[in-house]
Amino acid sequence: MSSEIRILRGIFEGRPIKTLKGRKYRPTMDKGRVSLFNSLGERIIDSYFLDLFSGSGIVGFEALSLGAKKVVFVENYFPAVKLLRDNTKNLGVEDRVEIFYQDVFSFLKREFHEEFNIIFIDPPYSYGKRVNEILSLLEENLWISKNGIIVMEHHKKVNLQNKFKILELYDIKIFGETCFSYYVRKNGNA
Repeated sequence: MSSEIRILRGIFEGRPIKTLKGRKYRPTMDKGRVSLFNSLGERIIDSYFLDLFSGSGIVGFEALSLGAKKVVFVENYFPAVKLLRDNTKNLGVEDRVEIFYQDVFSFLKREFHEEFNIIFIDPPYSYGKRVNEILSLLEENLWISKNGIIVMEHHKKVNLQNKFKILELYDIKIFGETCFSYYVRKNGNA
């Protein structure tokens, strides 16, 4: 079963994105997306954007709408992957999108990959402290480019590490029960 949400800004403003309905499924809300992209500002233009636990892909499609060069979606729930493919086709952005039907942990252990300027992570709230494992894999395998940003969406009761080897928490934004934690790659290098 699907419903729709709309892209808020950019060249695809107002265009619908199909999304799944259900208790376990929670697309990033409008207020959170507005705050996220306001905080990223001009960095989004020509960026390589990684969207982990993509769901419908609303965040990645909003990034494309605002000028991202390429978005890579990673999702392991097949009905959501099907919607990602449909949404990509409906927007006509097949040349700027790559979709991986894969578990995020397996994906992040890949040996050969691109570095991304912006990484957005929206795991199920049930992951709890396992979200720290995701951040560790991102830095261990150098997924983030120099001067890159990682944004983790999580429940406000989940405690994330402030510092890793090369990642450092620099901001937190709270929207009701939801937090966006922002990490940067320290000193731009490992």
